[in-house]
Amino acid sequence: MPIHGGTSDKLGNRYELLWAFDQLLRILDGRAIDFTLEPINSEESKGIEFKVTNTDGTVDYWSVKRQTIQAGWTLALLTAKDDRGRSILGDLIGHAQRAETNHGVFASTLGAGELEELRLYIADETVFKDRLEHSASLRGKFRASILPICGGDEKLALQLLARIRSHAADEAQLRDRVQDKIRGLLYDASGAQLDVGKVWARLEELLIEKIHTSIDRAVILAALEEQNIRLRDWAVERTVLAQIEQLRESYVNPIKEELINGTFLALGGFDEILAGDGTPKSRKTLIVGGAGGGKSTTLGHVVESLQRSKVYVLPVRFDQLPDGILTTCELGRKLSLPESPVLVLAGIAAGTPCVLVVDQLDAISMASGRRVELWSLFDSLQREAERFPTMSLIVGCREFDLEHDKRLRAMKSSQSGFSLITLRVLSPETVDSVLQKAGLDITRIQREIKTVLELPLHISMFLHLSPEAQFALHDRDGLFDSFWIEAERKANRRAERTISWTSIIDKLTLWLSTHQRLSAPRDVLDDFAVDAAVLTSERVLILSEGQYRFFHEAFFDYAFARRFASQGKGLVDFLLSGEQDLFRRAQVRQILSYVRSHDRPCYLRELRSVLIDARIRFHIKSLEHF
Repeated sequence: MPIHGGTSDKLGNRYELLWAFDQLLRILDGRAIDFTLEPINSEESKGIEFKVTNTDGTVDYWSVKRQTIQAGWTLALLTAKDDRGRSILGDLIGHAQRAETNHGVFASTLGAGELEELRLYIADETVFKDRLEHSASLRGKFRASILPICGGDEKLALQLLARIRSHAADEAQLRDRVQDKIRGLLYDASGAQLDVGKVWARLEELLIEKIHTSIDRAVILAALEEQNIRLRDWAVERTVLAQIEQLRESYVNPIKEELINGTFLALGGFDEILAGDGTPKSRKTLIVGGAGGGKSTTLGHVVESLQRSKVYVLPVRFDQLPDGILTTCELGRKLSLPESPVLVLAGIAAGTPCVLVVDQLDAISMASGRRVELWSLFDSLQREAERFPTMSLIVGCREFDLEHDKRLRAMKSSQSGFSLITLRVLSPETVDSVLQKAGLDITRIQREIKTVLELPLHISMFLHLSPEAQFALHDRDGLFDSFWIEAERKANRRAERTISWTSIIDKLTLWLSTHQRLSAPRDVLDDFAVDAAVLTSERVLILSEGQYRFFHEAFFDYAFARRFASQGKGLVDFLLSGEQDLFRRAQVRQILSYVRSHDRPCYLRELRSVLIDARIRFHIKSLEHF
């Protein structure tokens, strides 16, 4: 049957086409049974673009209008009669009146606020009448617009309005939602990355081919199969489930091995993250703490708690992401997932609660300058997650970067939707308890070091030291110096020989500094593979997903500063040898901190040389805590 002009016009309206795609995808994900574009029966097609039969037996009749020239779709506009004596709402109510299973749906970019205001109260007739009694405006609109198209019968009007609903979504939002659904539901059987545009084109062709006739799941799948595109069945994709489990274990296991006395220490603020049923208290949670303040340990405990509660959870560390990732789909591929982490997580959760955990967001901070180019990737992940109502997002970020990067700082505002949780340091009582459980005589520990040990990282490093070193410590610099010496001694003892400690440290820190990364490919240490394995066993290095990194970013900064100072290099020459990117800020800060505690005259010379040299960029000179 040839397609008349009206239908051609409708398919040319991208907004209406998007809603049609949205409903076809509902059929694929099992929430609807069939779809008909402009039913051939004149009664069924009156005033609508398409009808959809849902799995619960109800039938939705859709009227889609992209926009109106006014501020929104008022009841007056919805019930305004055209030259045929019909109106948008009148036609929808007419469909609802033909059968109790029929429903009317109005979709537009601007929404129908007055209609939805009426529908708020219709579930209870007494409440509805009371509301009309106290609102002359609402009462007037109801009587002027709704009652006339319901034959003046108020009871009938309530019954029919209960089966009318509206949707408001602008074209960009709707397009993103449809694209997400396509990527989550379908895959290219050839193994290539799914071409969303190809799916889009085939669905549009299908609508034209099947105009006036029913389109069900089998028809859609057959049409897509012609393009070698098939429906993804998350329930049977064991390899995907196994990979998510592997990603979870790769994230949690290094954290578990660094637990203090083998137990998790709940920092102040931890109780605000998860509810009693094991799910997050907020859709979006931002966990903040100082460097070494226990953010990753807390997030690791959150991941394990969610797993015990049988909540699907997927953690992603932003400090370990490889170069060249521009899209969420590419991120999924790098994690050996078939699609974006968000879409995969939503797919396996199948409408149940699920959580995406993003750790080390400070790695993309402009203040620290580690991986600033990844901000757009995080922003895309966040927007994708927001489109799945049952998905929560938990993010960990260092407090310094949150305060000094305006993009991150915006996440603190109420408009961002994030609940801010600031982790508090260990109390003096908790520090004493931890030390006593480790078998230490707390009366022999220097009072000055107690404040340093309020950070989980520091107390963990402290417990790796010999008693002689522990009782002699006074400050943080001494703690890092002693840990360096003790870790090297333990590594030599494990290997039963002198290992290439400084060579490994030099090779790794140089690569990380040159490439401005926090993890390096495994082959960087191929020349020292055996000794690197020893340092991994001693937890000085972490080997995860084929990448080496130091057990903590703070130790990388310390190691780089220590080796830099030992080589007698000048800061100005170091900075002028490259682009003076933001990555150098943290290194300069750590180098000056190290030199200040070990050679104050040298520190003053280096500080002066950096500040007076006009070739040094301002963002380096403006560093705090010189």
